[in-house]
Amino acid sequence: TNRGTFNSGGNTTYSALSTVAGSTTTMAGTNTFNGNITNAGTFSGGTGTNTYARVTNNGTFNGGSGSNTFTTTRFSNSATGAFDSGTATNNFNVIFNNSNTATFSGGITNFSAGFTNNDPGTVTATAGIVNFDGTATQTITNNSTAPTPLSFYNLNLTGTGSKRLSGSGDFSVGGDLTINSGVTLTYVNASNTSSLNVTGAMTNDGTYTHNSTGTLTVGGTLTNNSGKTMTLGTATTTLNGDLNNAGTITQNTGAFDFNGGSFANSGTFTITSGANTFGGTVFNNTGTFNVGTAPITFDNAGNTSISTTPALTFANLNFSGSGTKTLTSGSFAIADTGALTMAGTTTLAAGGNLTLNSGATSTARVAAIPSGAAISGNVNVQRYFTGGGTLPSNIYRSYRLLSSPVNSNSVTNNNSSTALYNLAGLSYLYTG
Repeated sequence: TNRGTFNSGGNTTYSALSTVAGSTTTMAGTNTFNGNITNAGTFSGGTGTNTYARVTNNGTFNGGSGSNTFTTTRFSNSATGAFDSGTATNNFNVIFNNSNTATFSGGITNFSAGFTNNDPGTVTATAGIVNFDGTATQTITNNSTAPTPLSFYNLNLTGTGSKRLSGSGDFSVGGDLTINSGVTLTYVNASNTSSLNVTGAMTNDGTYTHNSTGTLTVGGTLTNNSGKTMTLGTATTTLNGDLNNAGTITQNTGAFDFNGGSFANSGTFTITSGANTFGGTVFNNTGTFNVGTAPITFDNAGNTSISTTPALTFANLNFSGSGTKTLTSGSFAIADTGALTMAGTTTLAAGGNLTLNSGATSTARVAAIPSGAAISGNVNVQRYFTGGGTLPSNIYRSYRLLSSPVNSNSVTNNNSSTALYNLAGLSYLYTG
């Protein structure tokens, strides 16, 4: 029992250790604790290489700058405890149980078991790397009602099997989140409302499933590698950096809000519903982009280059914000039941790459264009005709009248102004 100040010289094996409030314990050298450590004072791993069985921390526990390995049952940071990783290498082969404050301020911390943050505990991070590297299922649980989320700085999910996010509290990554090959990251149940916020980049080389009804926000680049899968949630997914998708991304009923620079899809990207916005400067699709009946809005406050290799058909396509949205290359179409809508002060430079489809029962339309917005360049407009006439010989023969709903520049003749309505060209597709 330490009631004062104790500095370990190392190369020592302890059966147990107890410290009282106001005491200071600092380790150096190699130390092994075969029994329980109950700390009520200030304990530091120092520069030591330390191995612990079971730790109950009621005071202050700092990992120091050496290495610490926790081996047997659990590390319990009680309702009066304060844990700081220090700059050490910390290996938790046991469950980490936090009920007060835990801080990851540097170093490398490895968890091969679970992590639980109890109410009203807080977990914060200012630097360092945290690895969840177990070979069995690992659960990261946040049951705290504290307004701050459970936070790590750089979070790497390695090893094998499933890593699960559980509880009603939110999760945050202050740096980068990396899901490595062979790893599945998922929410335990679909009824929780917890959100995940990643300040830096998010890289998926495994499987990610966002079952929560809470939001997903990524501040840096989101990369989903070839052959990998991401299933996004029923709440809004917000991307504030670039997106590079070579795998499969599916956005469920939640909205998709892209505010980054470049959206690059060479894999399969599916949006099922929701209000979906693309505010970046580049949209480049060389893969499969499925939008179903979901409306798509390009709303950048500036210029946007939009290109696709396979043809894209939108149910409803909207352009807003400002600047020029240029259909740089590829084939774009509005479904026969859909509409093209302009808003703000933006200009759509169609460049002959946009078609308004027409079917037997409906035809795509252009909604009224407000003052300040404009469409420039050629737009291809289809018109579906049904054959008519009297049976049997001329069922497909009939006269049809065509006119353009869009006028060109007015001309002045005999002091009067006349708008010109013209068809720049006609092409025919015969069926039946």
